[in-house]
Amino acid sequence: MSTYIFNGGGGGAATVQASLPSGYSTNTGSGHSSGGLTTETVYALPTLFLVYRLTIFPRTSYKITAQVHQINPAVFFHVVEQTVMWKGAWNLVDGAYVLTMPGSGTCGSLRFVSDTGEDFVITLGVHNYKRWGDIVTDLDYDNTGVTITPQYYGGRTQQREKQLTTYNVNNVKGRNFQFNYTVAKGNDLKVKIIIG
Repeated sequence: MSTYIFNGGGGGAATVQASLPSGYSTNTGSGHSSGGLTTETVYALPTLFLVYRLTIFPRTSYKITAQVHQINPAVFFHVVEQTVMWKGAWNLVDGAYVLTMPGSGTCGSLRFVSDTGEDFVITLGVHNYKRWGDIVTDLDYDNTGVTITPQYYGGRTQQREKQLTTYNVNNVKGRNFQFNYTVAKGNDLKVKIIIG
C-alpha cells in the first residue's frame, strides 16, 4: 500500500491511499509546486504485451470397452474394485467392462484378485486425446484402485505420458498380464485384457 499526500495552498492536506498489484512498483519524481499544490509524478504498471495462441478442441466424451480374457483355466481372477478419476463411470455391458469419461485427461482402474491370492490393477485412460494404460502387479495390502489411480497424476505420471497401446508385465509368480488396444484411435476405444 502506498500513501500519497497532497498539500493544498491553505495548509490543509488530503491523503489518498492506493494499492498496486503484486510485482508493480511506484517511482516518484521530484515534486514541484504550482499555486501552493505539491504534485508528484508517479510511474506504475509497466507496459506488458502477452500474445497467446489459443487452440480449442471440442469436448469429446470417450468410451473404453475392455474385454477380459483369462487363458489359464486353473485360476480365476475377478474384479473386486472399480475406480474412476474425475467424472466417469464403469459399467458391465454384455460381459465387458465399459469405462465412459466426459473428456481427455482422466482414467479408470479395475482391481482383480484371484482365488490363489494374486492381484493386479489395470488402469486405462485418455491423455492429450490419446489412449494409455498401465498394469501394477503384486499389490501391497494398502494398494487398491483408490490409492493407485490418482498416482497417474503424481508419481506414476511417466507411465501415463508413454501413451502405450500395448503393455505386458509378469508378477512374482511369473504370471503374465497384458493389455492390447484393438481400437486405439477415436473416442470409442477397445482393449483386450489378457491374464496368463
